[in-house]
Amino acid sequence: GIEDYHISVPIRKIFQRDNDCTLAWMMNGEPLPRDHGYPLRVIIPGFVGARSVKWIDRIVVTKEETEGTHQRGIAYKQLGPNKKSLGSVTKEYIESLPPIDHVPITSAITMPEPGTSVTPGQTLELAGYAYAGAGLAVIRVDVSVDGGATWDQADIQRADASQGPRSLRAWAWVQWRYTAKVPDNAPDNFKVFAKAVDDQYNQQPHDPAPIWNLRGILNTAWGQVQLKVAKDGLEITDEAKSGDGT
Repeated sequence: GIEDYHISVPIRKIFQRDNDCTLAWMMNGEPLPRDHGYPLRVIIPGFVGARSVKWIDRIVVTKEETEGTHQRGIAYKQLGPNKKSLGSVTKEYIESLPPIDHVPITSAITMPEPGTSVTPGQTLELAGYAYAGAGLAVIRVDVSVDGGATWDQADIQRADASQGPRSLRAWAWVQWRYTAKVPDNAPDNFKVFAKAVDDQYNQQPHDPAPIWNLRGILNTAWGQVQLKVAKDGLEITDEAKSGDGT
């Protein structure tokens, strides 16, 4: 890119027809907007967004991947959870690691917003998105309103019918919706969880602790949102409580 941003993509990814890699200079019939990469950008479906470079300056075919922090450096590499500082690993070790190409299966809850006040027995409309890299299709989103003790499946809406299971071309995220009931015994701080499954049955990890890493990348643990339960239609804020929490 013209901002001295340079990365590499395997040539087999570029030239396989079904991979849908594209050089784009127009968007919706109009010249590509500047924020989207005018005058020219590359789109690499199924790869992390860092590979879809904007403001293309030149494309070079090389035998080895390019130098630089975004390709061989630490920018898109994940260290083990025991590595607490960059000083604990060598430059040679970092460069020996492959950069991230595909995002593991992930999901998020986008509605309701964190901290929303609800009441026991209330109907709760939930919504969110899910995504898997490498063209894998999301086949299921599981939702729990009781701390993960029981689960049910959300309704999924795909961007296009062609992006179904085992198509290997499911490039877009899916949106999901689910209608639940706030449990009568819901605690004051009530959590809702969501987890997605792709067409190879990869699933999100429960706890982020084992996948913690210094860079904070690829945190694909269960999506969650914490809500406030107002008992008898009355919500007592933290500010209104006395010193003993009553």
